[in-house]
Amino acid sequence: MKFQSKFLQPRIMYHATDKTRVEAILRDGLKINSEVNFTEAGTWAHEKYGCNPIYLSIKPDAYHDETSVLLKVNVSGLKLAGDLPGLAGNHGFMVEPDAMYLDPEYGHEDDDEEVDVDDEFYLEYEALVEPGTWEANYAIQLTQTAACLQDIPAARIAAIAAASRSAK
Repeated sequence: MKFQSKFLQPRIMYHATDKTRVEAILRDGLKINSEVNFTEAGTWAHEKYGCNPIYLSIKPDAYHDETSVLLKVNVSGLKLAGDLPGLAGNHGFMVEPDAMYLDPEYGHEDDDEEVDVDDEFYLEYEALVEPGTWEANYAIQLTQTAACLQDIPAARIAAIAAASRSAK
């Protein structure tokens, strides 16, 4: 069994959006390079992807709150890459010009022993942003999020939460 086969791409993921955008998304789909998805903090990652991707989560409640509508997305066969900002922001990965590596102190801040960085925790951007690589799949499993590098047609999207809240 190959190492990369341990990481299976999810079939369903979720995307949270403002309730004012739901009608347009359900009609036109989700689009890469949308200014709505753009964040200044994510500019460095968008340069690595070559586009402004659509961020998705395996967990429905990851980005969903009382002001947003949760969308269920069929991602089977879509181009999913690792979530670079997710790795950098929540999982102790340090950003370098050509790669990310796991901060050796992450999770060991209170330990007295020294921790070495192993090569397996050094992930090159080229592999992280290439859908289907073990690095991209590893990042998706670790962060429980992904960056979709293509438009998502409306037929793959359904609103599943907050619609009832807005009707009250």
